[in-house]
Amino acid sequence: MILNYQEDLVKQALQEMISSLDLSLAIDSIEDISCLALNRLPARYIRHRVDNTFYMTIGEQQRLQQAARRAVLEAWQFINQPGSRKPESQT
Repeated sequence: MILNYQEDLVKQALQEMISSLDLSLAIDSIEDISCLALNRLPARYIRHRVDNTFYMTIGEQQRLQQAARRAVLEAWQFINQPGSRKPESQT
């Protein structure tokens, strides 16, 4: 199976942000933030999660985590800015 390692980092960063800010977000908002954040980051494809962490330095892992946190924050700010286009509810 081929995975985009950035997805794990974005999911982790989003969970951290939700917990630290005590946010309550709808599933649609979580998915929108995830998509926007991932579109701001370069894809990093891997076959196995353990391979990626084994071959990266701690500094590189930290840079990727920080970039994911920044992308999630920017995506959250974009979604929540006044006048931003919100997706319509689907029934």
